[in-house]
Amino acid sequence: MARSRCDYVFVFGGDFSHVEEILADIEGGQLVAKMAHFEIVELGYVLRNRLIEKWITLGATSNYDHESLARKVSEVERLIDTILGKNLLPAHPIFILPMLQQLEANTTVSTKSGAYGYLYEILITTALNRTSRSVDEIDTKYTYLSEFAWYLRCQKARECDSEEMDQFNDRHRINYRLTNASASGHD
Repeated sequence: MARSRCDYVFVFGGDFSHVEEILADIEGGQLVAKMAHFEIVELGYVLRNRLIEKWITLGATSNYDHESLARKVSEVERLIDTILGKNLLPAHPIFILPMLQQLEANTTVSTKSGAYGYLYEILITTALNRTSRSVDEIDTKYTYLSEFAWYLRCQKARECDSEEMDQFNDRHRINYRLTNASASGHD
């Protein structure tokens, strides 16, 4: 269904996932043959340093001299290393980038157990923020996504077709008294 609606489909799986085996069963293995497979590896100290330096200089209004840039990179790198070390998070870019966002926003990066969920929340909220005009709109989108996830769980489904999606959207609009205009971001 995703391939019929999207130009690109990205499938992410952890160390214990068997994405290739699952996809091999779909369409008699033809789907896997059409896909390129990549592995996102952990960043070592050198690449992590480069990522942090690029993040700091990205969109900077003033040029850093070499000494002040090195000092700032070292400071951020120490914080990131501390966060990664406390929770034994892997040094994948998907975890480091939200940490950099939080550090830039001068907000505390959670180092409690369950940090994966916290980092995913940062990524989701940042993405929703780009397409939202207000906090209320972000809350509305979070409500929609939560309801949809619950719907899929109750249906014991991982996907739904366009007819089911339309029916869900209609019920959601009625339940939350939304107009088509206020719910258009959900479709």
